[in-house]
Amino acid sequence: MAIAPQLLKELEEETIRSEAALRFLEEHGALFSDEQMVRARGLIATLEVKEAKERRKSAPTLRDLIPPGWLADYLTYGQIGEAPDSFHFFCALAYITQALGHRIFYPMGHFVVYPQVSSFLVGPSGTGKSVAANAAKRIGIGSGLSVLHGRFSPEALQAYISKHPNLVVYTDEAGIVLNRSDYNASMPQILCDMLNGTASEVVLRSESFVIPEGSRNLLIACTAEQ
Repeated sequence: MAIAPQLLKELEEETIRSEAALRFLEEHGALFSDEQMVRARGLIATLEVKEAKERRKSAPTLRDLIPPGWLADYLTYGQIGEAPDSFHFFCALAYITQALGHRIFYPMGHFVVYPQVSSFLVGPSGTGKSVAANAAKRIGIGSGLSVLHGRFSPEALQAYISKHPNLVVYTDEAGIVLNRSDYNASMPQILCDMLNGTASEVVLRSESFVIPEGSRNLLIACTAEQ
């Protein structure tokens, strides 16, 4: 059988992969008439679309990759809402690592690394950021964790941490705490110092206090425009 009709037959019966067909067409294109070339390329394009759909169906989801246990159960619980699994996953990590606190650690020479996980949920409005974050917050509070949620100034945040050194700081709008106003200019550095978990002394104009060592995580939701 001639080469061109044989390739067309295999493409119609889908007994050849699109990549192999493309390579064959590049190597032996001179043996194809214009009509056969157009037909072959059309069949290859159709086959590529079908193969892509098959790959998407067979690709494991995030839930498929999580071993059985609390985290897998939590992602199953998250299916009742419209938030994607990735949002639920990183919200859960922020709270479960906060629950572990400093009881789990990794010695690294002169340093000790604690497995704290802070999460930023970034996406357009209406993608379920607040849904996922608030669901995790309810479970965190229900399990006895301290959660600071809402609007707060840099000074108020430091004062709160001094009394609650183990906590999750959560805001569902990044612009509330990370805006560009002069008043909030110190907030990024304060948040970084907070996540270090080390003890520090804070001296303000009206008062001074000590922030004890503690386990602290941060969960922020942010729209893509912010």
